[in-house]
Amino acid sequence: MKDNRLLKSIILTAILLLTIVVLVVCSLNGEGQAVEIPEATEEPATMKETIVYDTWQPNEEEVEALAKLIYREARGCSTMEQAAVIWCVLNRVDSAERYFPDTILEVIKQPNQFAYVEDTPLWPAHVSLAEDVLQRWHEEKEGVEDVGRVLPAGYVYFVGDGKHNHFSKAFRSKEYWSWELPNPYEN
Repeated sequence: MKDNRLLKSIILTAILLLTIVVLVVCSLNGEGQAVEIPEATEEPATMKETIVYDTWQPNEEEVEALAKLIYREARGCSTMEQAAVIWCVLNRVDSAERYFPDTILEVIKQPNQFAYVEDTPLWPAHVSLAEDVLQRWHEEKEGVEDVGRVLPAGYVYFVGDGKHNHFSKAFRSKEYWSWELPNPYEN
């Protein structure tokens, strides 16, 4: 009985010593020097670092309607100008003005506002851009700053001249957005 207790004590001591050796070896890099473990920072993470981007998915019907709208309103324009058309729609959704509907589909389909036609081709580039802008809009609503908005809030109207669209805050205004925001679509 006494031999069993002594044997158990020796085994436990050996395990303890082996554990210490393993911990020491694991804390050394290949050159025999201790591995430096960085200290935790006191600074909190920013919103961009804490938001999980892949959990939110845009509504497929809204994406397709926006892609069709780009085809009708901005096909042939730069990607930034196409994105601005989508931001114009989103600005209307966010607007407190009583004459703008509260959903993307209602804004797009509001009579005499946009050149939306249900039977419009869906171009993959337009679908991708619509998804991208909706993701940026969602992130903005979640509190992320500098999401790559190409049209400031408040710009809810635009007119086209056949080559470019010109965005304004008021109906029939000649004071147009001057494209001062950075272009997130430049390479």
